[in-house]
Amino acid sequence: MGFEVRILEYPAKCLAGMSVRTSMQKSSEDCTKAWAVFMPRMSEVNSQPSESFGVSVMINENDFDYWTALEMAVGSPLPVGMQTVDISAGTYACCTVPSIEKLGDAYMYIYTEWLKANPEYALNMESHCFELYPRNWNPSVDFEIYMPIKKA
Repeated sequence: MGFEVRILEYPAKCLAGMSVRTSMQKSSEDCTKAWAVFMPRMSEVNSQPSESFGVSVMINENDFDYWTALEMAVGSPLPVGMQTVDISAGTYACCTVPSIEKLGDAYMYIYTEWLKANPEYALNMESHCFELYPRNWNPSVDFEIYMPIKKA
């Protein structure tokens, strides 16, 4: 299955949230649990409805920290038990994902097929990939994934 990928510039963002260390094998279960813990606390980060982020910070080829996060409201204190994670400004390959069930397929498509078909780009290992969920997201609504890229 192919996905449409577009290249765009994305601004830097400072996010606040919670993280869990997981592996590729356990990510579906661990990330779902992380959202269940974070969602009831989202209003502590930003009282206004906003987009939410799932940020992957790679540790090695198999393990990563997964952040459930929101952009912090200007002047807001960091909620107890939360930390910040930054998204770097830069060039990203953006892919629309039609459902949460297709998330793994979308990541695999970008990593394996899209990067091979676009050799002028390489994964930017100095930045994090992230999922961007629209306000009031639910599993029947599209969302986007962003992979940091650079000229090869």
